[in-house]
Amino acid sequence: MARVPSALKQHIQEIIRDEYEECKFFVASASMLSHKFTGIAQLVAQENDIEFTRLRDMITEIGFLLSNTEKRLQDVDECYTKLVEAIAAAKPEQGHHKV
Repeated sequence: MARVPSALKQHIQEIIRDEYEECKFFVASASMLSHKFTGIAQLVAQENDIEFTRLRDMITEIGFLLSNTEKRLQDVDECYTKLVEAIAAAKPEQGHHKV
């Protein structure tokens, strides 16, 4: 089996270091979106008399959170693409192992 060259390891570390914050923002955004959906589900299940404006505002917040989560997912996708490109560029030739 081929070992990972130190230059590749360093390049991967640089990508992760540079992109990690954006990945954390995605996780936070997705978590906030999930909590908002949970909040609406609980509100509808537990309260018989729900104010229209309250429900409308909560649903509007979902739109904002969804938009933010989609943006952050694009950032994660870019990080993933950089990692895949780094691995593809360093892929050892068959039959030969780069060290």
